[in-house]
Amino acid sequence: MRNLISASNATIVCLQETKIESWTQSLLVETVGPVLARNCSFLPSIGAAGGILMAMSDQFFSMSPLQTTNHSVSAEITMLEENVTWCLTGVYGPQNDQEKIAFLQEITDLRQHIRTAWLIIGDFNLIYRAEDKNNNRVNIRMLNRFKNTIDNLQLAPLELKGRRFTWCNDQQNPTMTKIDHFLASTEWLEIFPRTDLQALASLGYDHCPLFLQGDTDFDFYRGFRFEAH
Repeated sequence: MRNLISASNATIVCLQETKIESWTQSLLVETVGPVLARNCSFLPSIGAAGGILMAMSDQFFSMSPLQTTNHSVSAEITMLEENVTWCLTGVYGPQNDQEKIAFLQEITDLRQHIRTAWLIIGDFNLIYRAEDKNNNRVNIRMLNRFKNTIDNLQLAPLELKGRRFTWCNDQQNPTMTKIDHFLASTEWLEIFPRTDLQALASLGYDHCPLFLQGDTDFDFYRGFRFEAH
């Protein structure tokens, strides 16, 4: 994990299912490196189950922890150079259907504590489109609950490039799903209008890491073209 973070030059890292009940400073440094280890917020695991870590470079950001729920960590992030503040929530969704319903309510209830510029990321253990699973064993009711939650919160899923699915159970006939999502409010997208979300190599994990660049320059074709209006 430390090598992957270093290679990506990430300035914000959010890890899910850490299985860590208590983070020591030495363990933080070992996991995310000395720069990111100075600016962290986390949700402890329950035994070896769950856990979330959010860490970021104090060279670029200041972080004020906001809210911790059973399945999420939220913080206010201020970009030091621009003096712009927005909110980040890292989630790790449960497996059980009843717990998933409660989890979606947790996300909905977060809205009252969060700035309008909001990015919520992580392993939701949910899909909002049938095509985000490679077989037809889809819980349509839960899918619709998740989609309605996204719509009610007026969040937009960021497009993932480079891979259709983000999780695989590595069986002989594998089940593959896209259960890891980046969801952003309109106000957050106005701060970062040129985002680029890519899937990285899984390196033996059942999830593939996702890498978001918040301000990417794209080479646009500037010649003559027709546009549909």
